[in-house]
Amino acid sequence: MKSNHNNTAFLIAFFCLLLFLTACAAMPNTTPSASSTPSASSTASPYKDGTYEITSDKDYESYYAKGTLTITDGIIVDFHFDLYDARNEDAPFDEDYEKYMPTQLYKKQCRDDLAGMKTYGPKLIETQNINEVDAVSGATWTWKWFKHVAQQLLDQATIK
Repeated sequence: MKSNHNNTAFLIAFFCLLLFLTACAAMPNTTPSASSTPSASSTASPYKDGTYEITSDKDYESYYAKGTLTITDGIIVDFHFDLYDARNEDAPFDEDYEKYMPTQLYKKQCRDDLAGMKTYGPKLIETQNINEVDAVSGATWTWKWFKHVAQQLLDQATIK
């Protein structure tokens, strides 16, 4: 009989300990971490105010980009870029550009890339982070150009 009593006491103690440990594990951590505590350096913008412009070098297909970036109060307030084709008298990559494409497949690719290109600037302004601007399906060519141009402009605006 004594053995059953010891076993029962052991099981009760074990389950109480298990319940205590489970409850502690489920409690949220209320200790501020370094990443959740605001500091002067995390709230200060890394960018100096101004309007920055760039004209890129031509790529292997003779395309190049022109872009502008405006920073106000340390915030990206405007970003725009255009692509040009030096092989076709600096033709802009716009709604009319597909006339230079020989097949319907290439024309569709132009339309898809242009549609994606129009979203990248507003998304950069919204997120304030180049790494949070995702490529649009079918528009990775213009997304790569966007990343290249935006990064060079942000580098110009970065406080050193």
